Amino acid sequence: MKRFLLRFAATVVLTFPIGWVLGSLDWFWTLAKSPVGHQVLGWAAKPFEPFEPLDGENYDNPVVVVMLVFSFAIAAAVVWGSSALYRVKHRSN
Repeated sequence: MKRFLLRFAATVVLTFPIGWVLGSLDWFWTLAKSPVGHQVLGWAAKPFEPFEPLDGENYDNPVVVVMLVFSFAIAAAVVWGSSALYRVKHRSN
């Protein structure tokens, strides 16, 4: 359980830098702001429907939610994948 919590904490810590890098990529925002991107990201807007947008703040929330989910998935793949590769490498030697 201690290893799981340590890996989970590392995943959470890595989520924000990965999200920052993902957010700095112009192609991500171009894709997300396109009409096709808004249709694909429409499912993420459902939790925000009861709230009124304040000066356009909430219009980007679905994009940010999806970006954080992708960032968490990438961070989890890095953390858990690297430990799995480490174990496989040391078992074969």
